[in-house]
Amino acid sequence: MLAMTTAVGLGLTAADTAAGRSPDAGKFPADVHTYLEDPERTGEGQEPPHTRLRPDGPDRARWERSLDGSWRFALADRPEDAPGGFWKDGYDASAWQRVQVPHTWQTDDLDHPVFRNVQSEMAPDDPPKVPRDTNPTGAYIRDITVPGTGTGGGR
Repeated sequence: MLAMTTAVGLGLTAADTAAGRSPDAGKFPADVHTYLEDPERTGEGQEPPHTRLRPDGPDRARWERSLDGSWRFALADRPEDAPGGFWKDGYDASAWQRVQVPHTWQTDDLDHPVFRNVQSEMAPDDPPKVPRDTNPTGAYIRDITVPGTGTGGGR
């Protein structure tokens, strides 16, 4: 079995990198907002589109794992206020609250509701600029175990 920590941040890895809190800090602008406002960075870190090839039938569960369930969660008011290095092995997130994924911050009372029929409080409303005073950013952590397959060491 291979134990892994899965860490997900909405723009957080990029924010940490841009803020100089990661080994890739030299690759990105020093200002996190310059990074977030760059329209050329929309698909960064994504796998290219491909056919989802997976076995079907009684053996299917052996090859798939759902990431739904209990996750540790931290919410920051701005990307630069998010916990630095939370995705690294050994980071202690035991004090973080637990949430059930999938979820939304608003329906779980973690953030204020956003209504489509009310004028946006986001300022400046000048895409691709992002707000600098408030721009909620979430960090998620969950430990998972990946079973070994006999080839590739379970990776």
